[in-house]
Amino acid sequence: MSVLLDVALAVLGLSLALAFARVVLGPTAADRAMGLELAGVNLLAIMGTWSLRSGHTEFMDAALVLAAISFVGTVAIANYLGKGRPVDDDRG
Repeated sequence: MSVLLDVALAVLGLSLALAFARVVLGPTAADRAMGLELAGVNLLAIMGTWSLRSGHTEFMDAALVLAAISFVGTVAIANYLGKGRPVDDDRG
């Protein structure tokens, strides 16, 4: 089981590196936003896998907080890309 979790962590690490490459190289703002969302999901998966591997459950609490922050950030970015202005702008 430990070897399988090590392989999963390696694959998730590679996926995280590719997501950050999309953030840096993305030609549009939407590509960069999707890269950040993918990086957040990969970080959640890494935290969950590491929690299983190490036996420490504290990572699951941090993963829950990261998921909530990632969701709010994604909604804010999507609103900004859709409307062209920040969320708290009251002009229409």
